[in-house]
Amino acid sequence: MFPIVNVNGKLVDKSTPVFSLDHAAVHRGEVIQEKIRFFNGRFLFQEKHYFHLMANMRMARMDIPISFTPDFFYSEIVKLQSESGLENAVVYFNVSQNFDQTDFWVTAAALPENWHFNSLFQIDQYRETHMPSGFHHRIHFTIPQERILMKFAQENDLNDLILLNESKSIARSIYGNFFVIHGNKIATPKLENGAKDDVLRTVTLAAASHAPYFDTVIEEEIFPFSLVKADEIFIARDGFGIISVSNFKKQNYSTEITSQLIDFVEEL
Repeated sequence: MFPIVNVNGKLVDKSTPVFSLDHAAVHRGEVIQEKIRFFNGRFLFQEKHYFHLMANMRMARMDIPISFTPDFFYSEIVKLQSESGLENAVVYFNVSQNFDQTDFWVTAAALPENWHFNSLFQIDQYRETHMPSGFHHRIHFTIPQERILMKFAQENDLNDLILLNESKSIARSIYGNFFVIHGNKIATPKLENGAKDDVLRTVTLAAASHAPYFDTVIEEEIFPFSLVKADEIFIARDGFGIISVSNFKKQNYSTEITSQLIDFVEEL
């Protein structure tokens, strides 16, 4: 993580105390986080990220200051990126409301110089709990419980986990949304199934509808057993990029169509 943070418009060292212990972000963990990819010197989908953040703040009944305009949003992420000098990074725009004060802080972390990650990436099903799929769970609050999932994956030599909803169909992964390619069809879980409502999911669906490889682009209920019949699986991780899944159980997957789909995603 880059050592400088943009807190309410001021650049400070990340070790500098900023919020009191009774601040909503500290005491209750009430933080909405938008992740924006900075790729080869430019922010991807910045306008979509702005409107997505505003929608999440409204859903969370947060007060949106009149100063929170698209220009404000862009200038604050640029302020930190310029200070960092990073050419490839994920930028986190965090918002929390503490009583009648809406605070924001922006952080950044370096990423590799690629948008499609297609090295060895193994997944498996997580069976110890189910992901809620209700309306309020679509708000992009930071989720401390994901640390448990990350630790479980690490202990089992996995890169990510298949997370199920109450109906035992696929909701999402720890890091993003599943997309499954089988023949000329590409499918992803519905929001009602517990999928993450994020910018990259929306952009990927739009890109798939423009790509010539698919006769069917659909949001539907997907069950884990159907993954063994897939040709390709990838995870759309907002703020990072597209991650191709290489292995699930004994099944190995191709990345051919996913690699070509990337070009359509980048054009949007």
